[in-house]
Amino acid sequence: MGSFDTATRAAFRRVPWIPRFDAWYRARSGRISLPLIVLTAFMQVPVVIAGWRVIERARRKYYAAFLIMEG
Repeated sequence: MGSFDTATRAAFRRVPWIPRFDAWYRARSGRISLPLIVLTAFMQVPVVIAGWRVIERARRKYYAAFLIMEG
């Protein structure tokens, strides 16, 4: 489903979203965004471990802040 364009060095991914309406989801990641995606994926675990006490006290606020960080 995914391919890598060597000319632009960008990874494309086309995934069916709503097949009934022939709607597709297409994502692209390039030179700068690909390392940032990997960094975000690896930072999730230390952030959860570091904020464990906050999660127990203020769960809604923590998840809201976590979603903002991911965005």
